[in-house]
Amino acid sequence: MGSVPGSRRLATFIAAVAMVAVGCSSGSPRSVEPPTRSATPSATISVSPSSTAENAALVASLPEGCEQSVPPAEAAVAFVASGRAWAVAPDGTGLACLFETADPGPFAWGPRADRVALDGLQVRGIGSTATRPAADVAPAYLSWGRPTGKAIVFSDGPKLRKALVGSDEIDDITPLQEVTFGQVAYHPSGLALAFEIDGADGSAIWLSSNTGADPKRLVWSKTGTVFGALAFDLGGDQLFYAARDPKGKRVVSRLLLKEGRVEEAFWEGDRDVQSVVLAPPAGTLEPLGSAPPVAMALDVGTSCGDRQAVLSVLNGEAGTPLLPDASAPTTVVGWTDPSHVLVAEGGCEGPYDLWIAQGAGTGLSPVLLATGVDQSAIRLAEPAPPPPLPDLGVSSDFA
Repeated sequence: MGSVPGSRRLATFIAAVAMVAVGCSSGSPRSVEPPTRSATPSATISVSPSSTAENAALVASLPEGCEQSVPPAEAAVAFVASGRAWAVAPDGTGLACLFETADPGPFAWGPRADRVALDGLQVRGIGSTATRPAADVAPAYLSWGRPTGKAIVFSDGPKLRKALVGSDEIDDITPLQEVTFGQVAYHPSGLALAFEIDGADGSAIWLSSNTGADPKRLVWSKTGTVFGALAFDLGGDQLFYAARDPKGKRVVSRLLLKEGRVEEAFWEGDRDVQSVVLAPPAGTLEPLGSAPPVAMALDVGTSCGDRQAVLSVLNGEAGTPLLPDASAPTTVVGWTDPSHVLVAEGGCEGPYDLWIAQGAGTGLSPVLLATGVDQSAIRLAEPAPPPPLPDLGVSSDFA
């Protein structure tokens, strides 16, 4: 690893090991990529064939109509089935119909759980007046602006762009030229962006202001390491990232932003990492300090066809499958609380089953929540007020 000039100011440095993430990431909360088939409305969510199809789902059927309502905060699971968007508590109670939708697109919820991004980055408010018309865009990587969700940043090949909520405006905030942008993540303060690029000098992770100003290279390699999935902790002091070195070693490491120091290989395995979803803290942000989260959920594999959702306790090992008996690919949707993960089981073209998987140390079996689902996401409000942005040498004006 290279040196880190400067005491508290973040500078660039070399990471010795790393791994690639080839899948899709939408920031937090994460949503499962939509199937290629269209949803066919029906009154019942029927159990689809799987290794555990004999289990009764907590949400066994859906109402015929849609009496739209604003769900309570406890309805942390959102999903699309029967041509409608729904919200429900992880224990299957309090099912609420949100709206009708023919194509949910990314179905990514904003940081206050009061707005959702749909196909073409259309935005619908749920308990808020947020709105945005659909555009002719279908980004593979996007992240909601923080702390309230006034914009969505997304990568579009050679461009980094920002779609503003409340208008049809899309701003070009591209901070670098002649590179290809990959994964992108808003800092929880809302004042900065982390993004992965591939260019003439190889793969690297950069950080800029939320308007694309003051770009600074954070992590790179002189030996051909490729970087991928990104995830900030909610305290705003740590950036976890996936990487693969030229010999095929795959790891998830973390960058301590205040110290400008990398701690390597919190996870290590033999498959590419497609996404990294950190467990939320059990308490408030103040006790976090520089301690890592207690766990993270990963998607590993080469594509949606062989994807597997894995639980890691950040001990440097490859982790354990969240659905060990699954007969189809599995995908991390997100954490419903510090101890439970929502996992989708199903192939690339859907529909799929939703499971509530237990976190580390419980020894309990996954619980089937719903079947016949076309899209799903976690809708949880992030802690407020947001954490400050560490002194990283980028401007801190809100966009």
